[in-house]
Amino acid sequence: LERVRTSVTGMDPANWQSAGSECSGGTPGRRNSQARTEPDFTAQMQLDAEWFTPDNDGHADLAALHYRFSQPGTLLTLRVYDAWGMPVRNLCLHQLCGIEGMVAWDGLREDGRPAPAGNYILMAEAQDAAGRQQTAKLLLSLLRRQ
Repeated sequence: LERVRTSVTGMDPANWQSAGSECSGGTPGRRNSQARTEPDFTAQMQLDAEWFTPDNDGHADLAALHYRFSQPGTLLTLRVYDAWGMPVRNLCLHQLCGIEGMVAWDGLREDGRPAPAGNYILMAEAQDAAGRQQTAKLLLSLLRRQ
C-alpha cells in the first residue's frame, strides 16, 4: 500500500492505495506511484512599467502592480520602500484578492505628502488559503519634473 496524499492523515483508509503494477508493487525510496500532489500556488506579480510620473497629466500617473493567482482566497500585502529600505507606504495589508487584479501607487507617502523622485522597491507578499507564501521584490522609478 502507498499513501496517496502526505497532507492527509495516514489513519484515513481512503488515503491508501495499492502501488501501480508498473513499479513492481512498490516504490521504496522513490515517489509513490499513486501520490497526488496538492495544487500549486503560483503568484504572478508584475509592474506595468518600470517608471511613472505622478503629475496628473494623464500619462503614467500611477504605478500599477498587476497580479494573477492560481488559487482563490489569496491575501496580498504590498509595501513601498525607498532605495535605503525605509518604509514609504503600505498599499494593502492582507487584502483578500480575486484571482487577478491590480493595485496602484499614486506616488504619495503614508502621510499623504508626495514621495520624492528616486528609486523605490515594491515588496509584494501573497499567501493562499493553505498558508503557502510567495514574495516578489520589484524595482520602480518615480520621476518628477524639475
